[in-house]
Amino acid sequence: MNDTATMDKLIDSAMALVAERGWQATSYTDILQAAGLVYRDAYKVARDKQDVMRGFADRMDASMLQDAEAYNPQTPVRELLFDLIMARFDALTDYKSAMARLVDEQQRAPLDAIGTLLRLDRSMALVLEAAGETSTGFAGQLRVKALMALYVRCLRAWLKDESEDLGPTMKTLDESLAQAERAADFLAKGPRAFRWPSRDAEAETAPSDQDEAA
Repeated sequence: MNDTATMDKLIDSAMALVAERGWQATSYTDILQAAGLVYRDAYKVARDKQDVMRGFADRMDASMLQDAEAYNPQTPVRELLFDLIMARFDALTDYKSAMARLVDEQQRAPLDAIGTLLRLDRSMALVLEAAGETSTGFAGQLRVKALMALYVRCLRAWLKDESEDLGPTMKTLDESLAQAERAADFLAKGPRAFRWPSRDAEAETAPSDQDEAA
């Protein structure tokens, strides 16, 4: 069995167990037994259950990028972010029960706990980069943090959404992106760090002394 197949078995076994009993009650030994593996067979790809969760995040990242619309620099960033996040929810469909248990166990510190467990900082940085926005530097890190908070809010809406077309989830996501866009525009009038502007927008120039005098 190659490393990819081994990781796939670990991920599928882990998510099935989490859906049944929760993250805290699932040990790495439980995952190995459910996958029909021993530690010697699995340690190269996952040394603990956190490694399995990182593998799961990688799988979701890859599926999201594959299913999202092809990148077009003429498409507004907000639309690209919407498409990428909805593609991620589509990828998560088969694991909705497990995700519900995971989120339920992380109620006390929703952003930090869920973010760390699901490796959201890396995944949301990838979303930004796929939408043509930088995720590096001070401005990029602010964007990542903002997108993590937005994603967790929408994730909760998705978990409660039983509709076939995911209308409530899309509404929450659209409203959240609109709020983030308004906040970015507001902050852009002062410090310009937290902003995802349209690519064609030119930076506003400060009035000259001559203009002020006029």
